Amino acid sequence: MEKEKLPTKDSNVGKKKVLVFGLDGGTFDLLRPWMEKGVLPNLQKIKEEGGAGILRSSFPPVTTPAWNCFMTGKNPGKHGIYFFLARKPHSYEEMPIDFNHMDGQTLWEILGENGYKVAVLNVPLTYPPQSVNGVLISGFMTPAGKKDFIYPSRLVDEIEKKFGKYYLHARSLDIDTYFLDKNIPGFLQDCRSMMLYKFEVAKYLVESMEFNFLMLHIWSMDRIQHWLYHILDKEHPRYRSDLAEKYYDEVISIYREMDRQLGILMDKYDSSPTIFVVSDHGFCKVDKGIDLNVWLLKEGYIELKRGLPTRVRYFLWKRGFSLEGLYRRWGPRISMLGERLRKMFLISPVDVLRSLFLGKKWWLLSLGDVDWSKTKAYCKPSMGGQIFINMKGREPQGMVNPGQEYENLKREIIGKLRDFMNEATGNKADVEIHAKEEIYHGDYLDEMPDITFLAHKNGYLAGNVMGFGSNRPITDFAVNHGHHTLEGILLTKGKSIKNGITIEGADIMDITPTVLHLMGCKIPRDMDGKVLEKIFKEEFLEQNPVEFVEPKEGKRRKSDAMSSQEKEEVMERLRNLGYIE
Repeated sequence: MEKEKLPTKDSNVGKKKVLVFGLDGGTFDLLRPWMEKGVLPNLQKIKEEGGAGILRSSFPPVTTPAWNCFMTGKNPGKHGIYFFLARKPHSYEEMPIDFNHMDGQTLWEILGENGYKVAVLNVPLTYPPQSVNGVLISGFMTPAGKKDFIYPSRLVDEIEKKFGKYYLHARSLDIDTYFLDKNIPGFLQDCRSMMLYKFEVAKYLVESMEFNFLMLHIWSMDRIQHWLYHILDKEHPRYRSDLAEKYYDEVISIYREMDRQLGILMDKYDSSPTIFVVSDHGFCKVDKGIDLNVWLLKEGYIELKRGLPTRVRYFLWKRGFSLEGLYRRWGPRISMLGERLRKMFLISPVDVLRSLFLGKKWWLLSLGDVDWSKTKAYCKPSMGGQIFINMKGREPQGMVNPGQEYENLKREIIGKLRDFMNEATGNKADVEIHAKEEIYHGDYLDEMPDITFLAHKNGYLAGNVMGFGSNRPITDFAVNHGHHTLEGILLTKGKSIKNGITIEGADIMDITPTVLHLMGCKIPRDMDGKVLEKIFKEEFLEQNPVEFVEPKEGKRRKSDAMSSQEKEEVMERLRNLGYIE
């Protein structure tokens, strides 16, 4: 690759360098003890020479809305993303989203317009890649088999010739790790290999080209924490000392290697860049699942059809014939059978489970049994605790009138849900329940979930990833061992950053305006995030007052980047990751 020259907008353009390291799922609950013990010396050095603090995530703290809040500096009501899926207009069906569903300018788009060279590597929901002043490689929601995931496209062959097929997707089925302990070594090797591949590409690009701004996203830690938190946290109710003895050191070695690779990447710069280490959310242990549709059904907000097939399924469901029971009793055996079939016929265990036992789920109670004309509220499959009111004029068979009836119903559900959680946990519930107007604003407010419920740091995973997954609202079964919290991480250091500071009150939406200000760009007035002025040295702020500019109009792109087949492939990948049912 020929070395590209930086734009010559002014003499200072080439001197400003920023490296943003996106550590998906990074949490100080795990990282801080390891940093203090010397396991992660580069992260510790950034903290000591600059500062660190909690970075509040989006609400709910889910990958796609969080990284979009980061890249736009806006809340979900403005950028339009609230989960991995979006409801089809005037429908109860959902579809996977891509970059075209997002509204607004991105951080790297604004930097490019200001003459800066950018490299954006693997950030979720960046497919199809936008044209940037530099390089953009999209993230793991890219459909498999695509060759248009890199801009400029000529880099695809160049990178793959040097490093092999791009490590865009997980090569192990994460959900298998839950059922079969023997899959853990392969899963960890997949996480390590994916991480190392992406670091190698990042280092190659830094050596081959000049960038003012580089962002590298690493996903492996999020995957590890979802499935193996029960060997990382001795306080986990399902802590496995036998697995910890076998695999804890291997997990630590992956984190140690991440830190080492970050140090090597930083050393590739001729002059010290300003460093930001950010995560999209934090993490905590998970032990119990809350199926909001089961709760809504028992509270009378969901009505079922009266036909014989639904009555039979409901009869079976009440007696424990559910996905929870199926997974709990037969998941390991199905996975073992699937292992053998996959070797012979390239069929995955999850596919076997669904095809042999679930199929069209003819015997399982599901949202297909819901009588929408009599249903007031429902929860679509998600890990975000997101409830929708079945409102007239918006949903196809809405029955709740807009206005006062809608508002009264929201308040009623929020109150009952809070009482339910307090009763279930002995008034020890650490929960947040919000109507959408309390947390979102913007052109896409109407598309947002009407109620969002988050039970964090209690060991509960609230939502509905299995339809009517159990005949109880709260079960001791959760599909993974760790899940997201609102408390992400922020570490930073640089010539303009104060030394030894504790960062307080930072939000994930604040990173984009902060980076823009650091690089001498004006802040679009429509951003919800603020410049984190307290992290900067006084002389920098005196010489560089915050300036604003009117935003450019940035509506959603109209093109559909994925075919129906590609959408289903992405849906299947989300199922294998445990994100949807």
